[in-house]
Amino acid sequence: MYVNPIRNEEDYLAAISQVDSLWHAEKGSYEHSQLEVLVALIDFYEQNLWPARFPDPIEALKFYKNQLDISEKEFNEIFGSEKETLKILNKKKPLTLPMIWKLSRKLKIPADSLIRPYDLCLKSSTLNSPAILNNSRISNAN
Repeated sequence: MYVNPIRNEEDYLAAISQVDSLWHAEKGSYEHSQLEVLVALIDFYEQNLWPARFPDPIEALKFYKNQLDISEKEFNEIFGSEKETLKILNKKKPLTLPMIWKLSRKLKIPADSLIRPYDLCLKSSTLNSPAILNNSRISNAN
């Protein structure tokens, strides 16, 4: 069996069909080697066709809060108060490195899901504050 490059949808579907026929190949066999090559090609094609989109840190935080059933009290302890928690969850205030560290250590939330840049929802009346401007610039960085 010849392994073709995957350049389009037709090639992709043909590769999927080949994988189906080789799925139970004996490990170490020639067919199993073909299977491994096809799977790698399909993975490369899919990753280029459908790149992973990661949620912004606040959306990730809300997801983990719901999935892990994290209480408001636990969040308030990490962020300092209910008011600060609301500012963070409403994107009025950015997550800081100490906050991310606490979330990661205490709640086992992966830090890499919280350190991505994200936009803050700033009111125009607060845009004159140098601290707000600096935080906004940092959080909007790529």
